[in-house]
Amino acid sequence: MKNYFNKEEIKKIEIVNAGMGMNHRTKPFDFKNAEDLNEAFKLSVCEFLDYKEYWSIMVDLDENFDESVEYYDPTNWINMSIDQSIDDKLLIKAIKSIRNTEDVLEKLYSRAEEKCRKMVEIILKSESDIQDKILGKHYVYDNKLVEKIFDDEGIFNMEYHYKMEESYKAFIGYINEILQDE
Repeated sequence: MKNYFNKEEIKKIEIVNAGMGMNHRTKPFDFKNAEDLNEAFKLSVCEFLDYKEYWSIMVDLDENFDESVEYYDPTNWINMSIDQSIDDKLLIKAIKSIRNTEDVLEKLYSRAEEKCRKMVEIILKSESDIQDKILGKHYVYDNKLVEKIFDDEGIFNMEYHYKMEESYKAFIGYINEILQDE
């Protein structure tokens, strides 16, 4: 994972914190410290769930837009469906913009998922007292547990929460529900 805390970036964060009354972190996480590990995990979980949500919205938008083109501009929709060129530059621009945004958000989602997976592995490999503080339970690490947590069917059925605390609590609940028999 990228270390965001070089001297130049620390100064920028401190200026933003001072000027806007924020409290963004300016020091690296210590993963042996339960509070630091919990904070890093919360950030990775919320980033993952937010980007998953945004990508899902774009997938839905792409599908809905395609249906609109089908209904309102069937000639171009048919031509697009059979790889024929279309001459509506505005329509082409809209389609490309939606697809490009969808692709970029999918990459952000995938990167955030990988980061979150690594954090889950770190936590599941941690001592039982650290796991208890973060997850409320202790599990014996097995790579299958991580795969079970990140199963697409389960992850995509989770209710989305925009607020970080709610999102994080929901994910912890999801983990414990998925791993309840482990």
